[in-house]
Amino acid sequence: MSSANLLHPKRDYSATVPVEIWHILSEPSYHYRYYNRYSLSTSDYASLSVTCTLFHAIFQKAVFASVRHNVSFHLRQPNQVHEEQRADLLRYTFSERMFRLSRPPSSALNLVQEYTLRGLNGTRFLPRWPTEEERTHYEVMLTRLGRALGGFTALKEVHLYSVNICEEMLTGLGGLASLQCVSSVRTCLSRLFFPTYSLIVTEELSFDAGDYEMSLASLPLFRMFSNKKLRRLTIINSYSANLSLFLTPFTEQGPSVHLQEFDFAFTGSWDLPALVPFLLGCPSLEDLLLNVPDNANSVEHMEASMTPAVLDMFGHTFSSTALPRLRKYKGPTALVTFLVPRRPVSVVELCSTAWTEDDWEELGVPTLDAISRSTASIETLSLPVLPARSEVLYQIFGRFPALRRLKLTLDDDNIVSIDDENAAIGADVTVQTNDLGNPLSSPDSFKGIMERLALDIIKLPPLIESLSINDSAGPEFLDDYDSDAELIGEREYPARTCMTRPALRHVVSELAKRYPSLKHISLGYPELRWTLDEDGQFVLHPQGVWDLFEPESEDEAEDEASGDENLG
Repeated sequence: MSSANLLHPKRDYSATVPVEIWHILSEPSYHYRYYNRYSLSTSDYASLSVTCTLFHAIFQKAVFASVRHNVSFHLRQPNQVHEEQRADLLRYTFSERMFRLSRPPSSALNLVQEYTLRGLNGTRFLPRWPTEEERTHYEVMLTRLGRALGGFTALKEVHLYSVNICEEMLTGLGGLASLQCVSSVRTCLSRLFFPTYSLIVTEELSFDAGDYEMSLASLPLFRMFSNKKLRRLTIINSYSANLSLFLTPFTEQGPSVHLQEFDFAFTGSWDLPALVPFLLGCPSLEDLLLNVPDNANSVEHMEASMTPAVLDMFGHTFSSTALPRLRKYKGPTALVTFLVPRRPVSVVELCSTAWTEDDWEELGVPTLDAISRSTASIETLSLPVLPARSEVLYQIFGRFPALRRLKLTLDDDNIVSIDDENAAIGADVTVQTNDLGNPLSSPDSFKGIMERLALDIIKLPPLIESLSINDSAGPEFLDDYDSDAELIGEREYPARTCMTRPALRHVVSELAKRYPSLKHISLGYPELRWTLDEDGQFVLHPQGVWDLFEPESEDEAEDEASGDENLG
């Protein structure tokens, strides 16, 4: 060492910085659900933990906080993975890896808070078919891992993908006092059995069947959970034809007194008689989300199942005093009159086929009247495709003056030509008006409505923060097999809308002057999105134009395909 270094040795900040500061720095700066690429990775925390004794004690918690195991990764060939993953793939055979996964290190038992396991259920998701020996080692690993689950004293969240759950694993989950969340995707029981232990108690339960066959196979698993502490229940892709198969297990246990959110995406028959007793037993429910896939077939199927007789039964059996805390409703328009009036609902998002001119008087106006009878001010409103008429906006804004977020789609498929779009670039944008200052465009058109908004003839609610008004020919409103889907193909590339982009930008500029609360504006098709930046200027969101249909990034694809982390 030089004399200069002896006189001025490098300072050891690990010894001078208070331990409390290091603990704060060791906390991940992101929640595992919302990955931030600028945060430290697990390998970064692992490197820090072997730096010194102090850092080992501090950063080991971050190393084991979130653990993921992808079993199917180890069925791949070396030429099927990235170069940096190849060493991990070649380090152990599949059987050796299963042996290691079944024996988590003792140092991790009181540190792991979130565990994700991707298994071998569903052949179409596997890189190759496992051998009989590999399948045996995999099933043994599940059994041993299930027996070890009870030792994870800090485990809060378990996420299972494509796993055949054995009885040992259910027993382990049922014995976790710290468990708060369980999510299941394409997961079912390894065999049908009846548990001899108490049901699994968790605060959040998410269930995604994935496909029809798996939906039927997964149903017995659904009966293994308790509603004792359940606060959030999510059911996705439930292809079973009978809704009661999912809800009856909870109804039989008695009221779900703590349930605050029920998020349901259903593609089968809408069995409303099964929904009523379940909802009547949810006195704390705040968010009711009855989702329908964004295609014409699913929406029409949903509406066809809600016959007048079924709706009449729903009205007679559903108590007007039920769901006293409901604040958000997303779902079929037909249920609005039963669920929104006399409740503190402030968020309404409706799913329905397009409202034609005739439907507006028969369905639209009565629906808005029902929504206006909420005991709270409506702050968020999303409606089905509406006729492109100024009168429609006057009725909406007149009924809901406290709106902060509004999403509308107008039935107007007029298309600006590519020549007109190019000619508008750099030209002065003016609204042609008559002697009275009214636009020459029809008030019953997308363009006419936009120009009247720009001239303040149609006035927005004063506290509006987010405004979305689009035309109706986007893919989210047309089914691939629907005859009207050819409208998409008729649009010149890049996709045109009913006004030129400079004209839409002019509308945004005028609205920004009059409504200082506005932060997000989306107009036309594709959804051109402007966002208020730090300098108080509205800038066009880059993904609102060219990147709408871009595939996932390489980072996301790599993360999805990654192997094991931390344990084993």
